[in-house]
Formats: sequence, C-alpha cells, structure tokens
Amino acid sequence: NGMAYNSYIIEDEKIAVFTEKSIRLKHQSLPIGVIGICEDNNEIALETYKQNRNAVITCGTGNKNTITISSISNNTIFLTIQRTIINQNGKKYEPCEIKIELSKNYSPFSVMAAATILILYGITPDKF
Repeated sequence: NGMAYNSYIIEDEKIAVFTEKSIRLKHQSLPIGVIGICEDNNEIALETYKQNRNAVITCGTGNKNTITISSISNNTIFLTIQRTIINQNGKKYEPCEIKIELSKNYSPFSVMAAATILILYGITPDKF
C-alpha cells in the first residue's frame, strides 16, 4: 500500500532481489530460471516466486532460512549458509559460516542479499 517498490533483476545470472514488501509485486511475471532472494517474512515476494515457479533463497534469522546471521558486532558479521547452494556454474556451497568484515553499517538483509548474490556468482564474500 504506501510501501516503496524496489526490485533488482540481474539479467545475466537471472537473479531477482525483492527488498520491499509491495502489493505491486503481486502477479509480477518473472522469467523461467530466475533465482529469487528475499526476506523470509516478505509474503508477497514469496508468493510471486511461487507463482512463477522460481527457486528462492530466503534471508532472515530463523532456522528455515537459507542464509541467516549467526553473530553480529560493530564491524563483523557471521553469516550462516544453512542449506547447500549450487551456483550458476554448478559449484556447491555446503552449509558453513562466513565471516564478513564491514566497512560501515549495513542492514542485515542488505549484507545477506549481497553475500547471496556473490555466492551465486562463485565469489565467497569477506568484506563489504
């Protein structure tokens, strides 16, 4: 309803990141093969991905999320990959913890989403 609409589709790798909850996402058509990234509580994005039969990587603090935060301090965040992720080139990222040094404050979702994109590109993130 009064929420902003932010989505990013990286065409080369077919990645769609929905950063806001917006009614405008409903009935959005996404190409086959797009991998969705969103917060675990973004029901509109999750439903959109489901309707389009897209794989989705959820980010949040719960044990059902693919990417979660295990620890955060002033300049360090530990992300946990809780399920195997296979990137576009077939490389597997098994469940593990990744330490990321932060150069400034970012929202937890921003760090999780950016790290997920890098992982899908085959890059293990360590600094932002």
